[in-house]
Amino acid sequence: SRMALVGCTPQTGPLIEANWKRICSELETLATSPTRFLFGDRISLADLGFYGQLKVMSVDPTPMLWLRKETPYLYRWLDHADDASGIDGDWAEGIAPVVENLLRIAGDTYLPFLKANADALERGLDTFSLEIEGRPYEQGVFKYQAKCLQSLRSDWSDLSADDQDALSSMIGPGSRILMAGS
Repeated sequence: SRMALVGCTPQTGPLIEANWKRICSELETLATSPTRFLFGDRISLADLGFYGQLKVMSVDPTPMLWLRKETPYLYRWLDHADDASGIDGDWAEGIAPVVENLLRIAGDTYLPFLKANADALERGLDTFSLEIEGRPYEQGVFKYQAKCLQSLRSDWSDLSADDQDALSSMIGPGSRILMAGS
């Protein structure tokens, strides 16, 4: 099935659900903060990326009930983000704690996932597996995710050493994956 192909199985379900809830809980802090969006008072592509995924979940009965109960302000934020036209706010100075926490989640989960996928592709394997936050994860390899890692590594190499150090402190050990050849 398509679900198993993209790693959604009974074995990986608890990991996926736990991380979805972790991300939503972080975004709930955004929805209750003085700023409206991740990088200030104007919507960014990052906000829209989260919006797109969460909007689908907000109309699916099971995740909708969880969102409304556990992250009600995030649920309401989706309506605000739904029509952000006319919002001419300013970009924030610095990085908000919610963004730092989301970067840490990416460093703990997404970057190891991308690396395991790319390593499996290089070895000519059809599937890959790894442990993410102490839980097993397995799925088929995808060339697209290897391109994502390659793009992130290219962008990382374009950063100054100071910017890499600053981001590494937010991302955590997963930031080593962004260094070419790691």
